[in-house]
Amino acid sequence: EMKELRKTNKGVLLDVRTPDEVVQGYISGAVFLNYYLDDFDSQIEKYSKEQPIYIYCRSGNRSNRAAEIFTKHGFKKVYNLKGGYKSWVNGKNKIEKNN
Repeated sequence: EMKELRKTNKGVLLDVRTPDEVVQGYISGAVFLNYYLDDFDSQIEKYSKEQPIYIYCRSGNRSNRAAEIFTKHGFKKVYNLKGGYKSWVNGKNKIEKNN
């Protein structure tokens, strides 16, 4: 489904890694919301509960917990990238890096 998102560009691609992890590279089109922020729960309310939310972290653990939080807050279409960013990179998919 992550590949489908990239083709249709619908929904939000959410990177929940730390800033130190993000500088190493990220999936193109991602928005960033550090899972470890004290106000993570309140920050997710800025997203529409009707649009798909595609979440990833480094290996899939934090994004799985983040997906549970989104679901708890009433989001209907929440997807976790299995294996996280590491899986994406290992699959030879395109990444971005800030200079």
